[in-house]
Amino acid sequence: MVTKWSYKLLTGNEMIDKQHKEIFDRAAQMLNSGRSGKTKEEAASLVSYLEGYYDRHFAAEEALQKKHGYPDYQIHKDMHDRFSRGLTELKLKYAVVGASYGLAIETVLFMLEWLAGHIDKMDKAFASYIRDNQPVAQKPVSKSVRT
Repeated sequence: MVTKWSYKLLTGNEMIDKQHKEIFDRAAQMLNSGRSGKTKEEAASLVSYLEGYYDRHFAAEEALQKKHGYPDYQIHKDMHDRFSRGLTELKLKYAVVGASYGLAIETVLFMLEWLAGHIDKMDKAFASYIRDNQPVAQKPVSKSVRT
């Protein structure tokens, strides 16, 4: 189970990696708020923040995929959509049941386990695709004059 940011999660794309790290950092805040007894005050706001952040992160990834003509775009987008539905269900659970440390842990585990698996299988493949399909910079051709 992955609950902390690790260099093993790097995709090699600076923007994507920075956003992934932010998600892990905020999820750690959520766990820490529960340990300090602030779960009820902070959990719902952190879930809302993370829901919005995931939306922005997914939109950024999907825009990048479209820009580069990523062939697995629709599969990747469908995975994002399924995750978003699961997060919405957890948000509704907060509204019905109320915030608790147990629900905070459930939420963080859902988000981070999914994200770690998604990074490893999907995001690394996408980042690799971008690297492999970048136009190769043309080196100037030197002409040597033979006499």
